[in-house]
Amino acid sequence: MMQKIFGSLGFFGFLFILTLNACSEPLTVEVGDKVTVHYHGTLESGDVFDSSRERDPLSFVVGAGSMIKGFDEAVKGLQIGDVITVKLPPEDAYGQKDASLIFEVSSEGAPSGLKIGDRVQLQGGIAATVTSIADSKIRLDANHELAGVPLIFEIEMVSIERN
Repeated sequence: MMQKIFGSLGFFGFLFILTLNACSEPLTVEVGDKVTVHYHGTLESGDVFDSSRERDPLSFVVGAGSMIKGFDEAVKGLQIGDVITVKLPPEDAYGQKDASLIFEVSSEGAPSGLKIGDRVQLQGGIAATVTSIADSKIRLDANHELAGVPLIFEIEMVSIERN
């Protein structure tokens, strides 16, 4: 059969068919690829903390350091249309809570109506959460809101671009 194909197409026609077959292999995500994904992020309780389902999908370059480590690793090896669910321990997400980022400040000059759970902006653009309020002190936590928390992501690979 090979001789029949080779004979009727000629050598260059045969190479063309081989090239087409090689190009039709589905792309598998590798470091450096620009990928676009839809994702749905939940906590172990089932509460949703973020999702792209109601908006545009997320695009990023794999391995560029713009995503949390576990999410970046989870997309490697996926192909367009793949849907996976991954559970990321804190170390692969926003890290463990850093005790040095929990501190007290004077309540003098604090905005009126401040309550536990409020997010405040500190000097240098750092955000912190109010964790307790006493007569003269306010305790703040400048850790990421999801630090120390395992995260569950459902990820759907929408597109892969390779340069």
